[in-house]
Amino acid sequence: MIMTMFKYLPIAGTLFLFACAAPQVEDRSRFNDTASLAAGTLPVDPLLWKALNTFTDTVLHTQATLYANDSAYRFARTSGGATYPAQAQLALVTWQQQDDPHWLGARTAGAIRSVDLITFDAHAAPQYAHYEGHPLKAAASIDPEDSAHLAWALKQPILAVP
Repeated sequence: MIMTMFKYLPIAGTLFLFACAAPQVEDRSRFNDTASLAAGTLPVDPLLWKALNTFTDTVLHTQATLYANDSAYRFARTSGGATYPAQAQLALVTWQQQDDPHWLGARTAGAIRSVDLITFDAHAAPQYAHYEGHPLKAAASIDPEDSAHLAWALKQPILAVP
């Protein structure tokens, strides 16, 4: 009987040692601070909103997420369409991809390349603003091609989530 108990002593000792190990120091390399927005860069922080859809461009090595504030998200979930209600806001945030240091061959979001902000005024008319650069700055003039970009963003369906 005593011999049986001694047989399990090395296992119990090992479990005890690992259970009493010092707490792990937080590894900051697992957080992607490069892909975040600097405080005060934009009038709003779209990264705190809900995601409507995501996109990846494998040629340009970019990835983008279309975000919506609560008003726009409720509208997209229930009604759909391009005529969002007043006070609704959408933001298309585009990142340059970078190699993921933790997964061989994977790519993850790097620095933010641009933010396209669409705000619907009191008459539900869309107001478009484009931010780019490091740090992000509002574009002085809106390129006519950006109106096509705006129309494309408004037509995107909401991502189906189970």
